[in-house]
Amino acid sequence: MRTNTQTTILLFTVLAAGGIAAAQPAWNFDTVNSSVNLVGDALADNYDNGMRPGPFFTDTVTRTTFIPGFTGGVNTFDYGNSANPFGVDFVDPFSRTSSSAVGVCTINGATASTMDIAFRANGLMDTFGPDAYDAWSRASVAASLLMNITGASPGQTLTVMYEWTYFGYAVTDHEGLLEDPANARGTLQFTQPDGTFTTLFAEGFDGDDPTLPGTGSNNGSGSFSFVYAPGDSMSVDLTAFAESFMRSPGNVGQAVEDLGGSEFLGTLRLEIVPAPGAAALLALAGALGLPRRRRG
Repeated sequence: MRTNTQTTILLFTVLAAGGIAAAQPAWNFDTVNSSVNLVGDALADNYDNGMRPGPFFTDTVTRTTFIPGFTGGVNTFDYGNSANPFGVDFVDPFSRTSSSAVGVCTINGATASTMDIAFRANGLMDTFGPDAYDAWSRASVAASLLMNITGASPGQTLTVMYEWTYFGYAVTDHEGLLEDPANARGTLQFTQPDGTFTTLFAEGFDGDDPTLPGTGSNNGSGSFSFVYAPGDSMSVDLTAFAESFMRSPGNVGQAVEDLGGSEFLGTLRLEIVPAPGAAALLALAGALGLPRRRRG
C-alpha cells in the first residue's frame, strides 16, 4: 500500500513532468510602456557657522528611467534606478549637520517565470554641535510596471502566485515641542490580465498623529488563475514616500546630538505557473490508482 508521503512525492513528480512538457510561460518586462519617478531632496544647515541654506548645503536628485543591469550596494539587478541626494554643513571638527534621502526601485527576473520587485523611500539626518541647526529629508517613489506574458499557448490555463511585504517607520525624537515631525507611506496594487484590480496594501505612518502607527510591517500571499490569450499582460503600480525634519529646540549653549528619519519599503514576488497538461493529468490518475473511463 502506498503511503501518503509516497503519494505526495509522486504527485509533485508527475506535475513537474507535465509542466516541462507543456508550454513554459515567463514574464517580459516592458520597459517602453513602464514608468518610474524617483525624487530625493536633502537639506542641512548648521547655524554654528552663521550661514543659511544655499546651494552648497542642499541637494535634489530626480531619476525617470530604468537602467539595465542596475547596481545597488553589492547587488546587481535586471533593471532599477535610485535617487540619493546628500547635504552637509559643518565647522570642523566640532559642529556638523547632515541629511540624506534614498528613493529606489529594482526588478529581478525580468524575463523569467518569477519576478521580484522592490522599492524603498528613506531619509536620515544627524547633527552634533553646540549651536542651532536645521535639516530636511524627503524621498518619493512612483512606478507603473507592465509585464507581458510570453511562452504560453493560447487557451492554456495559467496561475500567478504572489507574495508581498512592507515595512515602515516614522519615529520622532523631540527635544522640544514637535520640532522633529516625520511621516512615511506606501501603496501597492496590481491589475490582472482580465482587468481585475487588486490592492495589496495602502499604509501610512506618523510619529505624531494618534490615528496612525509610528512603525509597522506586514506580509501576505495569494494567487489567481486565467486562460491565456495572446497579448495578455499584467501591471503593477507602487508608491513610497518618506519625509522628516530635524529642527533644533534652540541655541542651548552646549553640544547637541540629534537624529531623525523615516522609511517605507515594499516587495512583491510574482510567479507564473502553467497548469499541468492533459498527458500529465492522465499519468497522475494512473499513478494515484484512479479509475479511467472506458470507451465504447
